[in-house]
Amino acid sequence: MSSKIAFMSYPRLTKLAKTILPKRFFKKVIVLEGSFDKTIKKVKELREKNVDVIVSGGSNAKILEKNFNNFSIVKINIAGFDLMNILNEAKKIDSKVAIITYKKKIDRLAKIEDIIDIQINNIIYNQRKQLNKIMKDLKDKDYKVVIGASLVCNEGEKNGLNSVFIYSENSLFNAFNRAIELDKTIKKEKHKNKVLKTIIEFSHSGIIAVNKKGEVQAYNTAAEDIFNKKKNEVLNKKVQKVIPNTRMDKVLKTGIQEKHKIQDIGDGKTIYTNRIPIYVDNDIMGVVATFQRTDFIERAEEKIRKKTYKKGLYAKYTFNDIIGETEIIRETIKKAKSYSKDESTILITGETGTGKELFAHSIHNSSKRRNNPFVAINCSALPEKLLESELFGYEKGAFTGASKDGKKGILELAHKGTVFLDEISEMPYKLQSRLLRVLQEREIMRLGGSEVIPIDIRIISATNKNIKSEVKKDKFRKDLFYRLNVLNLKIPPLRERKKDMYLLVKEIIKKKYPELLKEEFIKEISNEMKKYKWDGNIRQLENLLTRVCVLLKFNNYKVENIINNFEEIYNENIIENYSKNTKNEKKEIIKTLKNTGWNRTKAAKKLNISRTTLWRKMKSYNIKSETI
Repeated sequence: MSSKIAFMSYPRLTKLAKTILPKRFFKKVIVLEGSFDKTIKKVKELREKNVDVIVSGGSNAKILEKNFNNFSIVKINIAGFDLMNILNEAKKIDSKVAIITYKKKIDRLAKIEDIIDIQINNIIYNQRKQLNKIMKDLKDKDYKVVIGASLVCNEGEKNGLNSVFIYSENSLFNAFNRAIELDKTIKKEKHKNKVLKTIIEFSHSGIIAVNKKGEVQAYNTAAEDIFNKKKNEVLNKKVQKVIPNTRMDKVLKTGIQEKHKIQDIGDGKTIYTNRIPIYVDNDIMGVVATFQRTDFIERAEEKIRKKTYKKGLYAKYTFNDIIGETEIIRETIKKAKSYSKDESTILITGETGTGKELFAHSIHNSSKRRNNPFVAINCSALPEKLLESELFGYEKGAFTGASKDGKKGILELAHKGTVFLDEISEMPYKLQSRLLRVLQEREIMRLGGSEVIPIDIRIISATNKNIKSEVKKDKFRKDLFYRLNVLNLKIPPLRERKKDMYLLVKEIIKKKYPELLKEEFIKEISNEMKKYKWDGNIRQLENLLTRVCVLLKFNNYKVENIINNFEEIYNENIIENYSKNTKNEKKEIIKTLKNTGWNRTKAAKKLNISRTTLWRKMKSYNIKSETI
């Protein structure tokens, strides 16, 4: 419903208003005409019509102000210039005039009286019934003209006196202008209050506000749910009497805000709260507290952490992904599984390519932290400053090039989960002290920040170096080494588990080139591979198998050539393709064509090449059936 302005009036005043106000505007004005007793009943109904402002003058304005403080009353004021014009108008009738006003005389009349040479008698009345007697007395005293509002003018005319209306076009126009501006301001404030009330009422956080007496003035639905108390049990009561273990009354006295505090509210429940004093012109006018149940925050954080899985912050592998049946690898897996049940830090050692990260993933997925983030970082892959910002995060503007919104570090992202620090021995010495503090205090501080953030993480680290040797060289902190090495897991190299070669080869080919998964080939190649040292371990094995499969699939190699030339492939030398011996190749092609009755499809299949390749080679060697 659009806003409207009410106009408490009499016909004489309404007529004047219609002459000065645009018709389209006046249609929106609710006019209440008639005696005060009749219109007063209608005033009570104005709230339902979305009215906040009433324009009125004379006695009506004063009575409205006294009895209806829930409305804004705009009085029709009489300016000095308007009053002089009115008196001059009355002077045309007689130089002796009576101005009759309700309960209060008009100021400055004595000065005006001297200026325009007129005799003025300002008479006040307190009740309407007095007006008739006042008019008769004036007539007896030979007054010919009275000045006043509608009631005065009407009563004067009844008694045979001339009347001059005290309100001018200018005074009425100004009153309506003030009313319009006031109505706009009120509507804006009502909108702001409605928005604020909606925010407070529908906020997921509990909100309590107290005035400077410590009495509860605001208490939203979330607060009702958290404290299990209805509004009528709390509002307008001293906060310390209705809220368990509150400190809002203390903040009201000290004026010092209290942020990120834990408050026990009974029945085994706690809330996470902020208490902020409200200052107006350096005076404390109250306190606002916002709060959440700690278990609700933990559930919300868990949902957020689950979303991080979609960003890749999760462990991909389990112990089922670790291939091997030798005793040494089975014992290693058994030990790792037992470590997963504990919360202590783990240091995984082993040569490069042995699968240290695979074990870290598996330990996390077997632990009670498996539903929370797993975040990995290679300590040797980044410069010191970048590694520090990745680990600890930073606030906005912490350094040149920093994101304007700041950034969480992986230690913070991994809250309730696991952090895997690969190649930990390469971590810069200065950063080692910061990591040590994280392990000791279980808290971090972002770069450029001042707030300490508590974290709950498990750290698994890995290295292919002898850290004890690095400690002796003063390249690694001794105290950090002992913190990281609570549980130690050594991953065996491939040369100590060559009996697993067949299973490893089979699994790698199955994943990458399933079309080459032939039992005879796997046996032959795995037996050949057992002869070598494999300094790069499983990573080297996987890379070499990829090379072998590419040669078989795309370069027309045969298995026997792979086996015969395996040492060269292992040593990454470029080997000569047996088919490059053009003389032998031409004889082989002609022989195969003859044996298949010059059927190119069958010949190509026997030669393990495509029909197109066979055609190209026949053209290159000028092989034609009629020439043979």
